[in-house]
Amino acid sequence: SDTETDEVVEPTHRVALYDFKHPNLVSKEQMRLLETIHEGICRNFGVFLSAQLRMIVEMNLLAVDQIMYSEFVMSIAAPSSIYVCEIDDPYTNFVLELNPQLSIFVVEKLFGGRGNFIPEVRPISVIEQKVMKRVVDRIAVEVQKNWSKIAQFNCTVNRYESNPEFVQILPSSEAVVVASMEIKIHGNSTLMNICYPYIWI
Repeated sequence: SDTETDEVVEPTHRVALYDFKHPNLVSKEQMRLLETIHEGICRNFGVFLSAQLRMIVEMNLLAVDQIMYSEFVMSIAAPSSIYVCEIDDPYTNFVLELNPQLSIFVVEKLFGGRGNFIPEVRPISVIEQKVMKRVVDRIAVEVQKNWSKIAQFNCTVNRYESNPEFVQILPSSEAVVVASMEIKIHGNSTLMNICYPYIWI
């Protein structure tokens, strides 16, 4: 006769990798909310830029990530177009970073030029900074408007920098939340990043 053997089933343990250098501070619910907010910023600012440049501008949210501030600063190549923005309640600074090629393209188009994405990257001039201030102010308006369902605050652009080393709004080891957005114009693709202190989020 066949002998029946009882199989011993080992309990399965689910093991998940955890990076103690990058703890997951942002919950899934918060992440979905952040994505919704920044999809709204993309949609509204894309429409504004299309009207200003009189050409089709596609703008999409690529990702919302939690990293250390030092990692964000190191990811920015100099020269860049960096704007330090201020939120009044609760008070904080955040960073808006644009590719200078985009700034130069936008300024040239606003002055009636053909608009070309120049291959070489250079700091934008003082005149270009003043022209771009109106465009960047609109981004601040969209940040303020799209956050309004969660928090009411005023958002203003404080200063411009071309070197990321001069933009120390936080200690290097502090956690930040970075929303990365892609801007497509006339077959050219470039990035825009918004970096918030996690402690404010």
